[in-house]
Amino acid sequence: MLASCQGESETPPPKPVHCGHKKGEWYDENLMVSPIEANCADFFKYTGSGEIQPTDDPDKQAAAKETIERLGLNINKLQKKRRKAIDKILIGIEDCTNEEIQQLAVGYDRPDAAGQYTPFCGAIVYILKHYFVP
Repeated sequence: MLASCQGESETPPPKPVHCGHKKGEWYDENLMVSPIEANCADFFKYTGSGEIQPTDDPDKQAAAKETIERLGLNINKLQKKRRKAIDKILIGIEDCTNEEIQQLAVGYDRPDAAGQYTPFCGAIVYILKHYFVP
Protein backbone atom coordinates (compact mmCIF):
# COMPACT_ATOMS: atom_id res chain seq x y z
CA MET A 1 0.00 0.00 0.00
CA LEU A 2 1.25 3.48 -0.88
CA ALA A 3 -0.01 6.83 0.28
CA SER A 4 -0.28 9.41 -2.45
CA CYS A 5 -1.48 12.95 -2.99
CA GLN A 6 -1.88 13.98 0.61
CA GLY A 7 -4.73 16.33 1.33
CA GLU A 8 -6.99 14.84 -1.28
CA SER A 9 -8.76 12.16 0.69
CA GLU A 10 -12.20 13.71 0.33
CA THR A 11 -15.09 11.50 -0.74
CA PRO A 12 -15.88 11.92 -3.51
CA PRO A 13 -12.42 13.01 -4.63
CA PRO A 14 -11.95 16.39 -6.31
CA LYS A 15 -12.19 16.45 -10.09
CA PRO A 16 -10.23 15.76 -12.16
CA VAL A 17 -9.01 12.75 -10.23
CA HIS A 18 -5.35 11.78 -10.20
CA CYS A 19 -2.83 9.66 -8.33
CA GLY A 20 -4.40 7.03 -6.08
CA HIS A 21 -7.97 8.14 -6.76
CA LYS A 22 -7.43 7.71 -10.50
CA LYS A 23 -5.40 4.51 -10.19
CA GLY A 24 -8.06 2.76 -8.16
CA GLU A 25 -7.38 -0.97 -7.90
CA TRP A 26 -5.00 -1.08 -10.88
CA TYR A 27 -1.58 -2.54 -10.24
CA ASP A 28 0.88 -4.24 -12.57
CA GLU A 29 4.29 -4.90 -11.07
CA ASN A 30 5.91 -4.58 -14.52
CA LEU A 31 4.19 -1.32 -15.45
CA MET A 32 3.76 0.55 -12.16
CA VAL A 33 6.62 2.87 -11.24
CA SER A 34 6.52 2.98 -7.46
CA PRO A 35 7.65 6.17 -5.71
CA ILE A 36 9.44 4.00 -3.14
CA GLU A 37 11.74 2.51 -5.80
CA ALA A 38 15.22 3.99 -5.39
CA ASN A 39 15.46 4.72 -9.11
CA CYS A 40 11.87 5.88 -9.74
CA ALA A 41 13.04 9.31 -10.96
CA ASP A 42 14.99 7.60 -13.76
CA PHE A 43 11.71 6.68 -15.47
CA PHE A 44 10.65 10.28 -16.12
CA LYS A 45 11.73 13.57 -17.61
CA TYR A 46 10.12 16.99 -17.28
CA THR A 47 9.63 20.10 -19.34
CA GLY A 48 9.88 23.65 -18.04
CA SER A 49 6.12 23.94 -18.55
CA GLY A 50 5.53 21.25 -15.92
CA GLU A 51 4.77 18.30 -18.17
CA ILE A 52 5.98 14.85 -17.08
CA GLN A 53 7.11 12.51 -19.85
CA PRO A 54 8.55 9.00 -20.09
CA THR A 55 12.33 8.83 -20.14
CA ASP A 56 14.18 8.23 -23.41
CA ASP A 57 15.41 4.87 -22.03
CA PRO A 58 13.49 2.22 -24.02
CA ASP A 59 13.67 -0.24 -21.10
CA LYS A 60 11.74 2.19 -18.89
CA GLN A 61 9.38 3.90 -21.33
CA ALA A 62 6.47 1.47 -21.14
CA ALA A 63 6.27 1.56 -17.34
CA ALA A 64 6.67 5.34 -17.26
CA LYS A 65 4.02 5.90 -19.90
CA GLU A 66 1.54 3.55 -18.20
CA THR A 67 2.16 5.10 -14.77
CA ILE A 68 1.69 8.63 -16.10
CA GLU A 69 -1.58 7.62 -17.74
CA ARG A 70 -2.98 5.43 -14.94
CA LEU A 71 -2.24 8.04 -12.24
CA GLY A 72 -3.23 11.07 -14.33
CA LEU A 73 0.13 12.70 -13.69
CA ASN A 74 -0.20 15.08 -16.62
CA ILE A 75 -3.53 16.64 -15.78
CA ASN A 76 -3.54 20.41 -16.10
CA LYS A 77 -3.69 20.93 -12.32
CA LEU A 78 -0.47 18.97 -11.70
CA GLN A 79 1.33 20.56 -14.65
CA LYS A 80 0.51 24.01 -13.27
CA LYS A 81 1.76 23.05 -9.80
CA ARG A 82 5.00 21.66 -11.25
CA ARG A 83 5.49 24.75 -13.39
CA LYS A 84 4.95 26.99 -10.35
CA ALA A 85 7.53 25.02 -8.32
CA ILE A 86 10.03 25.13 -11.20
CA ASP A 87 9.47 28.85 -11.83
CA LYS A 88 10.00 29.62 -8.14
CA ILE A 89 13.46 28.01 -8.27
CA LEU A 90 14.42 29.57 -11.60
CA ILE A 91 13.84 33.08 -10.26
CA GLY A 92 16.39 32.50 -7.53
CA ILE A 93 19.21 30.98 -9.58
CA GLU A 94 19.90 33.64 -12.18
CA ASP A 95 23.15 34.71 -10.51
CA CYS A 96 24.23 31.26 -9.30
CA THR A 97 27.33 29.47 -10.51
CA ASN A 98 27.13 25.96 -11.98
CA GLU A 99 28.54 24.61 -8.72
CA GLU A 100 25.86 26.39 -6.69
CA ILE A 101 23.14 25.06 -8.99
CA GLN A 102 24.55 21.55 -8.60
CA GLN A 103 24.47 21.94 -4.80
CA LEU A 104 20.89 23.19 -5.03
CA ALA A 105 19.91 20.11 -7.06
CA VAL A 106 21.54 17.83 -4.48
CA GLY A 107 19.65 19.62 -1.71
CA TYR A 108 16.28 19.19 -3.45
CA ASP A 109 17.05 15.51 -3.96
CA ARG A 110 17.12 14.94 -0.18
CA PRO A 111 14.45 15.10 2.52
CA ASP A 112 14.46 17.95 5.03
CA ALA A 113 15.07 17.56 8.78
CA ALA A 114 11.50 16.29 9.20
CA GLY A 115 12.03 13.63 6.53
CA GLN A 116 9.85 15.45 3.97
CA TYR A 117 10.69 16.16 0.35
CA THR A 118 9.83 19.45 -1.31
CA PRO A 119 6.70 19.07 -3.46
CA PHE A 120 7.63 18.36 -7.08
CA CYS A 121 11.30 17.98 -6.15
CA GLY A 122 11.74 15.39 -8.92
CA ALA A 123 10.79 17.96 -11.55
CA ILE A 124 12.95 20.64 -9.93
CA VAL A 125 16.02 18.39 -9.75
CA TYR A 126 15.51 17.23 -13.34
CA ILE A 127 15.30 20.80 -14.67
CA LEU A 128 18.34 21.94 -12.68
CA LYS A 129 20.50 18.97 -13.74
CA HIS A 130 19.44 18.81 -17.38
CA TYR A 131 19.20 22.47 -18.27
CA PHE A 132 21.64 24.30 -16.01
CA VAL A 133 24.46 22.00 -14.91
CA PRO A 134 26.96 21.03 -17.60
